[in-house]
Amino acid sequence: MNKTKRRFWGILFILSAVFIVLQAAHVIHTGINIWNLILLLVFGAYTIKSYWSRSWIAGSISLALTATVAKTIWLLPIPSGAIWLSALFLAIGLQLVFKGTTHFKISSDWVNDMKSHTEPLEGQFSKEADSADDNFNDTADDNQNDQRRIEVVANLSDHSRYLHSSQLEQVDLKASISDLSLYFDDVTPADHTITLNITSSMSDISLYIPRGWVVNDQSNHTFSDISETRHPGQTNDNTTLIIRGNLTMSNLSIKYI
Repeated sequence: MNKTKRRFWGILFILSAVFIVLQAAHVIHTGINIWNLILLLVFGAYTIKSYWSRSWIAGSISLALTATVAKTIWLLPIPSGAIWLSALFLAIGLQLVFKGTTHFKISSDWVNDMKSHTEPLEGQFSKEADSADDNFNDTADDNQNDQRRIEVVANLSDHSRYLHSSQLEQVDLKASISDLSLYFDDVTPADHTITLNITSSMSDISLYIPRGWVVNDQSNHTFSDISETRHPGQTNDNTTLIIRGNLTMSNLSIKYI
């Protein structure tokens, strides 16, 4: 997660902790149930974050949840159906007017449809360039070239991981409140297929993969976004990266190199 996002969430959690302690000690009297207060803070913060990143659908859903909690706290005479219907119309309207980000499923059929596309690709494999862009970036390598299974863990950190394996089958990725870049430039699959199991919460994950690979997304998304640079088209490489697992309040970017 970049420094701005980390500071935003960090300050939010610190202020929430202080507020909860003051209310529990009866220094502040709000008359609000502590769990409703926590939900209100979390949903409200995620609404701001989603709208700021132009994720209109996730932001509108989070806004509806915030309004539902607020209705419970202050006993507002607003029907739940009206809240969710207005959130739906708001998401559709914002998406049509401003064209924000959405998440979608990626399959080989979509890749074949885009095979004639020739736009420039994003990203790079250079460790030096990646480190120079962010002095706070923590780089690490997985150097065992015979590994079939690699585990990557990132908690409250910025990481760049460079995978090295001549017979890779599976990558287990666990990220929590982190910004992670994962490079597959020096990876050869054991049998033309690599499975990436993701468990991510409140994290930004970027996957840098060879341009000949096909991505098959089978993951579950909860208030999360997936974006992909357009595939350069068919090549002699028939490797498939299967993405499975759960993403919660996270962003996943797939970049072909």
